[in-house]
Amino acid sequence: MTERKRPPQIVLLGASFGTQNLGVNALAHSAISGILVASPDARISLWDYGKRPLTYSVRACGQEFSVPLVNLRFSWKVFLPNNIGLLILLAALARIVPLRGLRRKIIAANSWLRRLQEADVVCALSGGDSFSDIYGIDRLLYVSLPQILALLLTRPLVLLPQTIGPFRTASSRSLARYILRRAYQVYSRDYRDVSGLHAGTGLNASGTMPKFCYDLAFTLETYAPQKMQAAGNALPAERPGLLVGLNVSGLLFMDETKRNGRFGLRVSYHELVNRLIAFCIEEKQATVLLVPHVFGTDPRSESDQLVCEELYSRLKEKYKGRLDLVRGTCDQNEIKHWIGRCDLFLGSRMHACIAAVSQQVPTIGLAYSGKFEGVLGSLGIKPLVVDLRKCSEPEIMMAIKDCFDKREIIRLQLQRKIAQVTSTIRDFFAEVAKVSETEDPSIFNAITRGKLASEPAERLIERVQ
Repeated sequence: MTERKRPPQIVLLGASFGTQNLGVNALAHSAISGILVASPDARISLWDYGKRPLTYSVRACGQEFSVPLVNLRFSWKVFLPNNIGLLILLAALARIVPLRGLRRKIIAANSWLRRLQEADVVCALSGGDSFSDIYGIDRLLYVSLPQILALLLTRPLVLLPQTIGPFRTASSRSLARYILRRAYQVYSRDYRDVSGLHAGTGLNASGTMPKFCYDLAFTLETYAPQKMQAAGNALPAERPGLLVGLNVSGLLFMDETKRNGRFGLRVSYHELVNRLIAFCIEEKQATVLLVPHVFGTDPRSESDQLVCEELYSRLKEKYKGRLDLVRGTCDQNEIKHWIGRCDLFLGSRMHACIAAVSQQVPTIGLAYSGKFEGVLGSLGIKPLVVDLRKCSEPEIMMAIKDCFDKREIIRLQLQRKIAQVTSTIRDFFAEVAKVSETEDPSIFNAITRGKLASEPAERLIERVQ
């Protein structure tokens, strides 16, 4: 094993700052920050789809860093030099050509292939939960193709902590098997036993087991917005009652009939949101702060911002002085600051809930998928999640009342737990740094042979307890 003489080159797939979903942005920022803490001289580049390359200015670790976005294309224009289909074809061709010199020429002729070939490690985040066909096969292909490209170029691929699966179709399972069997290491942010992963992909459970690590966004830094902008005047220093943050999901709220059919919610999300606002204000004498976590002004989008504006406009007179809304342009660090001001938080976006619990704010995640229980349940604190697919409205309201009553106990439990979470994530990035800063030929040989190089890990549930 030889030490590298140059700064490690790290590629980050499946996360960028080009989305208005602050959960994805939070993962990108947390990954960059964690890598730089473990390896301060690392050179990080984001690889994502886009028409042009960009450079992001990222504030992390008390400094400003320039992080380039290397743009790929997911397009029918197959002869674009950065078209993901063409890149995979060229990489596959270079893989099978018997002459080493010709293989090198194929790679050198394309700047995207050449740059990826120089990476010491490729880290994939898949948007946190898109390595699955729950959002459709198109989304799975979107995040998987760059990972396949990295494998064809024999780069060590590390799947950063994320939700893996479900894979409901044969084609999805085949795609997942190809990547999971060849990845250098796979990390899951889901604390539960992953036997379901093996059942869903056909992998041998005795041969590979993802390692557990908490969601990276637990360590997201918090920055106060330069301009605190709320719609009303609900946030004075002297405020009666509790401040309850409420994140309303545009994904669930818009076109409710279609969404409920898609996610199988047991309750009407529209009615539940109105019930929660009334309960917090009328019964608990609290102030409710509407907190969007996905922004955007397109009526066809899944924007929380539009839904929160609609709710505020309709209810502001009825609850005058008791209902407010976060407005303006916030990034992932600034919205976390808003969330941290709350005494209690209710959210349907998982990373909004992570922003709350990581600041010791008692929280209820209003879940529409199993990822909530898998991620928030890793903290071992109840109640933090109510599953809208399983719980009736009375059961949901009972859990929320319980959170109000036990909020100080929950806060103390979170204070103890989050310190452990932070330490675990720091150790995780130290492992990633070791992969990027040393060169072990056995890693690359194992990938070339198509074998999984990662060691079997303990059962996830044992690692959490």
